[in-house]
Amino acid sequence: MRRLNQLSDFIVTYIPWLFLGYLLFSAWFLHVHLTGEHIAFRTWIDTTYFVFITILTIGYGDVFPTTDAGKSYVIVFILVGACLGSVILGYVAEWVLATQERVMEALARRLEVCTTQGSSPPPSPSSA
Repeated sequence: MRRLNQLSDFIVTYIPWLFLGYLLFSAWFLHVHLTGEHIAFRTWIDTTYFVFITILTIGYGDVFPTTDAGKSYVIVFILVGACLGSVILGYVAEWVLATQERVMEALARRLEVCTTQGSSPPPSPSSA
């Protein structure tokens, strides 16, 4: 169990930074090192736009790689980025569900205290 907690702490602490670094590295690599791609990636804004539109799976198609090297890099970029993004999204979902569970338990305890004391329960937030 201790190893699982250490792994969880590592993931929560470092994966978001790794993901951000990966996005920045990809923008730099596409813009600087892939010769022939400067038609599609004329400016840093175009390159950064492409990286975020691609990793968020929006993919408008207005900026795209044109060489085989660029297309190959983007395939790897998407696969690795989707994995890192999924880990982050999973931890966000876990945090939301844990928070919801804590709120529901607190409300249940509060309701139990009110019913055992014979008073009426406080109004629910949705009825206000």
